[in-house]
Amino acid sequence: MHDVGALSELYDNLSEVARDTAGTRYSASLRDGTPVDICVLAPSLSARIRDGARFLETLERASRVRHPGLCELRAWQHTPGGFTYLVCARVGAPIPQGSRGPDDIASVGIPLARAMAAAHERGFIHGGISAERVSTAPGGGAALSGLGLYQALREGGLDARDALPVAPPPYLSPEQHGGTSPSQRSNVYSLGAVLYELLTGKPPFGGRTTSYVMASVLSDSEVDPETPPANVRQGIGPAVDAVLREIERAPEDRWRRMAGFADALG
Repeated sequence: MHDVGALSELYDNLSEVARDTAGTRYSASLRDGTPVDICVLAPSLSARIRDGARFLETLERASRVRHPGLCELRAWQHTPGGFTYLVCARVGAPIPQGSRGPDDIASVGIPLARAMAAAHERGFIHGGISAERVSTAPGGGAALSGLGLYQALREGGLDARDALPVAPPPYLSPEQHGGTSPSQRSNVYSLGAVLYELLTGKPPFGGRTTSYVMASVLSDSEVDPETPPANVRQGIGPAVDAVLREIERAPEDRWRRMAGFADALG
């Protein structure tokens, strides 16, 4: 199989959803009607995979990480000709930006943080957390897709910068922008950036500026830039305060573990 058209031989209702530097995303369904999402990597990215065996083995290990907050990785393929795709179960609809308030942001953040805590325990760092990969989950909450892709690309021979297309810039931690490989605290930042955008409809700016922007958005008023950050955070609630700590510029100022962030939200 060397072209996208061949996917229609395996999946029904194939429809393009979005296209970016990482590749093209499709919605589709299995022959039994089960809805799935398919990511076909951009040829320029796929062609950089030098060790296809390790790439596929990493995805196979990622498929064994199961959690209600993770979309199940159902299938994957890589050919020497450079055609690479992944298939994830679709659990719900995308969550619109700016759709959640401070009172219910925990219903999104807690399952995602716990899902990533489980992935970290299995040795997986998610290199591409973004709002586009977050969807509603049955019975409430949310689920994240794409676990394993960044790590598989690295195992397949790409360096940190070559693999960056799978991580949308607005959600990258400052250290990732500097060329450093993502860590658990980088994942903490990326999830915080997603939650910030769900709250405000805007990507974060980082550090003190983010604190003022968040407070202004939530209070629908301007915040004096001379106000100490500690005073800015007063009265905005523990969940929002936890999100602000997630997106601190310095890694040591963020939550050290996803489990700690989930506890703070709860």
